[in-house]
Amino acid sequence: MKAIDTRFDKYQHSEDDCVAETVQQIEAAGSFPPIPIAVVTGGKKIPLVPEACFAIHRQCQNELTALSPYSVQIIANNSGHFPQITEPEIVIRAIQEIIFNVNKWRSRLGSGAYIFRRAVCSAPHLLSISIDSKHDSALVH
Repeated sequence: MKAIDTRFDKYQHSEDDCVAETVQQIEAAGSFPPIPIAVVTGGKKIPLVPEACFAIHRQCQNELTALSPYSVQIIANNSGHFPQITEPEIVIRAIQEIIFNVNKWRSRLGSGAYIFRRAVCSAPHLLSISIDSKHDSALVH
């Protein structure tokens, strides 16, 4: 059924269809740069998700946080897998804190910290953030 649905755009950009390409991009990217990141983690286990799977998810969230010495992990205690939907104020506050502290982090990180001029992080149905490091600005949609 999914193969048929892709012709009608419902799953045109499904993450399932992009795994091989994503792995190639990660391998080509090299090591993660020491940049400020915020990992917002849902603190509630989703019903019907086995405890072992929830533990693996939490471990992956911890590993994301460990990618940079300038990272912070924020637990959204009243959220499951989608804190950007159930507790958007926590996600917005995390973004605001990163933006507020970017100048402090930039002085510690040096000129190599911003290897991009403009990046867009988005999930079409969730939250989109545009960051313009040239002008030290961000737009949350």
